[in-house]
Amino acid sequence: MQEPRAKTTLRLVPGPTMYCRRCDDAVEFIAPWEGWKTLRVAWWVGVGLLLVLSPILGADFFCLIPSSFAFIFAGGTLQRLASERAICRVCSLPLDPPDVRPSPPATSG
Repeated sequence: MQEPRAKTTLRLVPGPTMYCRRCDDAVEFIAPWEGWKTLRVAWWVGVGLLLVLSPILGADFFCLIPSSFAFIFAGGTLQRLASERAICRVCSLPLDPPDVRPSPPATSG
């Protein structure tokens, strides 16, 4: 019987490649879900809405304040997921953004 696989927010991206410094080659990569960045913006909008509605939140100590704290604390996990970098499929090195490629080593002779 197989054990259940752990759920991950990373997915294999076939085709496009990025440069890996450890492999010194263009490799396929595992990229985080693109929606995390959009969700982070929506979370910041929600935090702003909570600040605007703070007088109403202060009136209900039983439900709204605990719910607001749960929403705000969930942002820590969301920030971590939104800032994940692509990972090399071969050696598992976190990759730099595609527009950052180091210059090739100088050859002597």
